[in-house]
Formats: sequence, C-alpha cells, structure tokens
Amino acid sequence: MTKNILVAVDLEDDALMTRILQAAGDIAGLHDAQITLVHVAANLPSDVRAHLPEDYEKGMTEQVAGKLDTEVESLSLPEGRVHVSVRVGRVYRKIVEEAEKLGADLIIVGGHRPDVTDFLLGSNAARIVRHAKCSVYVVR
Repeated sequence: MTKNILVAVDLEDDALMTRILQAAGDIAGLHDAQITLVHVAANLPSDVRAHLPEDYEKGMTEQVAGKLDTEVESLSLPEGRVHVSVRVGRVYRKIVEEAEKLGADLIIVGGHRPDVTDFLLGSNAARIVRHAKCSVYVVR
C-alpha cells in the first residue's frame, strides 16, 4: 500500500512538472497517501558562493518553496496531505536521502529524452532508480 509519496520536482520543465503532479495526485488520491514535493537546487562552487550575499541560499530556498506551494494547489488534495521540501546538493543523493528520511513508499520522478551527457554520466532519474530503497515511478 502506498501511503507516503515523494515527488521530485524540477521547476525548469513546466510540461513535465504538470505530468508529474497529475500522476502524483492520481496515485495519492487512489491510496489516500501523503505527498512531499522535493526540489533539489545544485550546490554552487565555492568561488561563486563567495560573491553572493550570505543569506543567498536561505532566500533561494524560500523562493523555490513559494513556487512549490503554488503547485500544491493544482493537486486537488485535502489540506495537510501535501508538504514541500527544498534541499541543496546532488539531486539523486538528496532525493534518495529524503525518501529514506520520510519513509517514502514511492518516489515519482520525471524522465527526459537522453542526450550525450546522460550516456556518459547517467541521468538523475536513472540514479534514483538504482539507489532508491522503494519503488520509483518515472514520468515521461
């Protein structure tokens, strides 16, 4: 039974995010499940961070959390069943860590058409599938 769903969201691809949220809402509705939307922002190199205000990361995470809160409204789920989390670091690692911390039964992640870098390095979705301890649903 799926009771706790982690949804990895990327704010860069609106069309994919719409499909991911639709799938998450459908599955959560069927199972009366909780959803946690998680966005992972990339770690900035230290030489870049040195030129940013001290509170940059805090401001950025608050801004992203605000955007995710507006996406929550599109899920049409009862209040209190959807939560938002913003993390900073390597995407696949933070998603897998967050899923374990939350005790997620399912991770929903978007997949895209592979390009050359995916064949050399691997996509985040593929890494999440390989490393997650729970089921992973990939939305294309």
